[in-house]
Amino acid sequence: MSSALAADPYLAATAELLWPAPARARIERRRGRPAPAAADYVILPSAERPKLVVPSRPRRVAAGAMRNFKTAAERGQQLRMGVLALGMRIGLHDLMPDRVVVRSPDADGIDAHLAAVLGRPVWIALYIGPARSVRKPVLQILDERGDTFAFAKLGVDEFTCDLVRAEAAAVRTVRAAKRTALGVPEVLHTGRWHGHEVLVQSALPHGVAVPAEDPLLRRAMRELALAGEPRRGPLRDSPYWGRLSEQLRQLPPSPATRVLHRALSAVDTAHGEDVLEFGCAHGDWAPWNMTVAGDRALVWDWEKFRTDAPVGFDLVHYRVQGDVVLGGARPADAFAATATTARALLAGLAEPAAAELLVRLYAIDIATRYLVDREHEAGHTRMADLGSWLGHVLGEDG
Repeated sequence: MSSALAADPYLAATAELLWPAPARARIERRRGRPAPAAADYVILPSAERPKLVVPSRPRRVAAGAMRNFKTAAERGQQLRMGVLALGMRIGLHDLMPDRVVVRSPDADGIDAHLAAVLGRPVWIALYIGPARSVRKPVLQILDERGDTFAFAKLGVDEFTCDLVRAEAAAVRTVRAAKRTALGVPEVLHTGRWHGHEVLVQSALPHGVAVPAEDPLLRRAMRELALAGEPRRGPLRDSPYWGRLSEQLRQLPPSPATRVLHRALSAVDTAHGEDVLEFGCAHGDWAPWNMTVAGDRALVWDWEKFRTDAPVGFDLVHYRVQGDVVLGGARPADAFAATATTARALLAGLAEPAAAELLVRLYAIDIATRYLVDREHEAGHTRMADLGSWLGHVLGEDG
């Protein structure tokens, strides 16, 4: 027997989105065997705190989905994922009671759509990320052997549909550039399904986590900066400065925007004539979006790609975000540590005299992005809580 249960609202809404009527997806706590005509997905660790949703059968597919979850994690966490995958291979996930049950699974669900556009049978696993404005369904796509061969993203509103389209364009741009150290996915499909923008990209090879100091990461970043039309010139005259200034002008007044306007004016006065190098940037160059395999840095999640960013921004982002998200540091402390080591961190990517300016400029830039994207409204991440760090980092405490 089974019964409906209280579940994370985002999971429930996403299940209905991925399997619209007549498929009839429902979150259930299963007791006994599921109905023979239903597709059964295990919710891990629970319906109240979902992180991963995997098909219960075939077992090798469930194991493959777990094995390829968080591929950029440190080795210890990857080993734990491997142990869990082994448990799924012998059916231990059958003991997990919370399920997404899809009746009429042959109806026009997302799995049927992906099988049609890719021209092969597919099984899917669903990632549930933290509450953010950019959150959208991310699907791991597996074959009958349990091998992950692709990933799909679905836009759920105008903002996230724009992000999905932007990522497809970015990946095509970077793949067309000359690269030896930077590996990126291939776009396998773009289109629309039930009004949602869909992007399918190839899975990258397995790799290992990479530290910020790895020389390969710097080479890959330099290749990326040169992927478009890099330029040097005064900060004040750059397209980057014009875009950032215009974004700030369009934001409604708030304590954060007042701090940012003053900080931007101060940078303009002190550094407007400073010559910087500008080029392509990933926009979320972070430990969880990359691994290293052989002589290549493998990088995914290109939806925040830019062509006019100050060279070095990606590495500053990597250090600050990594310290906060993975290291547990307060944002203000992460910025302080990055500023202190900026010259060494950015050696070979930026002039020593520009290193601390890039950290300050990045703080203004990322705060503006959070306000434009309304991250402060959508989620509860420490970086999006601008009131806790922005004034301190930009010298306006008290």
